[in-house]
Amino acid sequence: MHKGHYYYGEVQEVDVMTGKLLFSWRSDRHVNFHESYVAPSKDGRGTWDYFHINSINIDPSDGNLVISATQLLGLLQGEPQRRGTHVAPRRQGERLLDGAGTHFAFQHDVTPYGGGVYTVFDNESTPAVRPPSRALVLHVNEARRSTTLLHQYHHSPPVTSSALGSVQMLPDGHVFVGWEPPPTSPSTKPSGRVLYDGRLDVKGLVSYRAFKQPWSGLPSEPPALAVERSPDTTVLYMSWNGATGVARWRVLAAGRLAACRR
Repeated sequence: MHKGHYYYGEVQEVDVMTGKLLFSWRSDRHVNFHESYVAPSKDGRGTWDYFHINSINIDPSDGNLVISATQLLGLLQGEPQRRGTHVAPRRQGERLLDGAGTHFAFQHDVTPYGGGVYTVFDNESTPAVRPPSRALVLHVNEARRSTTLLHQYHHSPPVTSSALGSVQMLPDGHVFVGWEPPPTSPSTKPSGRVLYDGRLDVKGLVSYRAFKQPWSGLPSEPPALAVERSPDTTVLYMSWNGATGVARWRVLAAGRLAACRR
């Protein structure tokens, strides 16, 4: 028998306005310790991270919780947040995830898209299982208790991500993947052709996850204006750094209207 301390995972829903706790679920009250793929230290030193939540999402099809538990090498799916706390394990290699190529290990960022479709960042590392890492798109059929591999993506050159990574399906059918190392976020078509490969070349900086989203910048500071005068001309320099919606400037001077580009 092992003795020592352990970390459990907890999921909560809180009313932000009032601070009222609406829902709470603890892993150690529903998931047995023997289900973990990471063993505690034999001498009881340190704190055993037997579960390790790294993503929580809501399935758009039924409102169920989808929890990624790294140390279980799988995901858990539960009833709607305000209707119960029962969560049934769904682990790779057992009962459900049995399709060819659907295995994953020490995964991150499990995201449901509805209709049984999930994306999973398959780390396959820490400890190493089947490197390199992959980005997966899976279809889970609950009625048949089976999983089908729809797509898989690899980085070129191969990357084995130790404890990071993300997968995002975009509305245009492309897939945006965050890898580590190196910190990079290539967007690929279903065929696997890389359309974009961005890197964070900052020493000591890693990217836990990367997402492609629309962004509109509205600076909190007012626009900056500088004037350069000469005997014959007056030159104006204008800047509103970060304002994504500004394409042109209009300058009014001495009752005359002048137009200039940004």
